[in-house]
Amino acid sequence: MTDKIDRFEATHMPVTVAGIDFHNPFCVGSGPTVKTIDMLRQIDRAGWGGAFIKLTIDPEPYISRIPRYRWQSKEKLHSFTLEKRIKLDEALRICEQGKKDVKVTKIFSNISYDGPDGIKGWIRMAKAFEDAGADGNELNMCCPNMSFNVEVTGETIEHSTGASMGQHPKLVAEIVKAIKAETKIPLFVKLTPEGGRIAEAAKAAYEAGADVVSSVGNRVGIVSVPDIERPFGNPQHLQKDFGISCLSGQWLKPLALLDVYEIRKVNGPDFSICGYGGMSHWKDYIEMTMVGADLIGICTDTIIRGYDFLWKELVKLKDYLRRHDYRSLNDMRDMLLPRVKTARDIEIEQAVAHVVSDKCIGCEKCISIGQCYAIKMVDGKGWEGKNKKGMIAEVNPYNCTGCSTCFDVCPTDCFEWQPVPKDRKKTPV
Repeated sequence: MTDKIDRFEATHMPVTVAGIDFHNPFCVGSGPTVKTIDMLRQIDRAGWGGAFIKLTIDPEPYISRIPRYRWQSKEKLHSFTLEKRIKLDEALRICEQGKKDVKVTKIFSNISYDGPDGIKGWIRMAKAFEDAGADGNELNMCCPNMSFNVEVTGETIEHSTGASMGQHPKLVAEIVKAIKAETKIPLFVKLTPEGGRIAEAAKAAYEAGADVVSSVGNRVGIVSVPDIERPFGNPQHLQKDFGISCLSGQWLKPLALLDVYEIRKVNGPDFSICGYGGMSHWKDYIEMTMVGADLIGICTDTIIRGYDFLWKELVKLKDYLRRHDYRSLNDMRDMLLPRVKTARDIEIEQAVAHVVSDKCIGCEKCISIGQCYAIKMVDGKGWEGKNKKGMIAEVNPYNCTGCSTCFDVCPTDCFEWQPVPKDRKKTPV
């Protein structure tokens, strides 16, 4: 059945960003699933709007080892401690051949220079990809598993690449300005949230001439000990030592949405953003758009699911757009921005929790809530046939702050909201 699906039609959601006409706004992010010509062909057949070739470092990468990955499905957490980089000549061949073979997918570099020539080296790489036919260049000022991986341990480093660079707006601007002066194709800058300066660095990049700023879909961390009884059993397969990992996956989405929100909020509506991080399903794509993304980058899901899931998600996304009378995904861009408030400005509603007694099974989970003084267990029949204790929860509306934790811990959805008693003098603490 799936073989009969017209991938072009199913994935056709045209959008123009930075002067580039994309088949749709969905791009395979730079990573292990964009490192060969065959991969680009598969990406194209699956109908992706863009693909960013795996990180290319020139000269030869100083940290480039056999990859070590781990996918923890329960936590929706992907980690890698080691990664193999692509050399410049190899990446250029992939780009040149890819431009001959693909039909709809736009092809971009993802580059970092680490040689003695400084900015001239960055320019040389960018011009090489332009000559190879790339639709755009992307500067990698984000990857945390190179020099930044060493830097977080307190060690002195000779090499400064990826996340070590992306935290410094002045340095970002200098490189962007120089490349824009020497190349004609659009320039993407992929920035790191490490250090908390992503919006500031984005502002510097835009002012220097960057066409698109990309957020990043990973963070540095240490993967949990798999067995605390044997604490030195390594969570990574085929790896003897623990390592600082690059972490990605669906767990990251709240942080990723914040990154894009901050970039958009600080820089305004006139700049383009490619949002990465935790994007797995069509609902995620909508949320990322609502906080400011023009393009959506996906990497981890292509590692786990391959490339051909996109059309299935876009069928559901298109149905949503039709049901809500949106012409395109872009119609929802920035929609959440005016509704995101600080703690000072959030408008709250007053209500108290109430137990629907015939849904209560007397599990007592709600009375264990640490900050709550409003709930107690009383005699009651509860859910007939399900309540074995003959006890039900009861809320004292005069003590309820409306924190809503009881709604979240209840396994039977037995709580509902009711108005605050009219004779209650003040909200309890």
